[in-house]
Amino acid sequence: MSRPRMQKFICEEPEFKEFIATGAKSTYDTNLTIEEYEVIRLIDMEKMSQEECAVQMKVSRPTIQILYSSARRKIASFIVEGSRLVIGGGEYMFCTDTDSNCMYRNKMNKCHKEERERE
Repeated sequence: MSRPRMQKFICEEPEFKEFIATGAKSTYDTNLTIEEYEVIRLIDMEKMSQEECAVQMKVSRPTIQILYSSARRKIASFIVEGSRLVIGGGEYMFCTDTDSNCMYRNKMNKCHKEERERE
């Protein structure tokens, strides 16, 4: 019997959920889960380490490494092969505004969601 999958915590769903390569001849979709998107956002955009990302999403560092590797492979496939990238699905929960583990809130004294709402 396999272990139940752990819910990963994310700040919010992506604003843009579909990307199409101009001139793409490929007919298949590359599917990126919400958790993979969040890992890319935290590590590459927010400059978090894998350890910080794991604390933020409330999972182990090896889980983050697996998600990060999978996401990068999918994004590379989308860029090189020219298909449609669709972001959606997965097993996740939204972090709360009062979540003490929120690394972004702890560093900036505000939540990522609050900052985006002001823009």
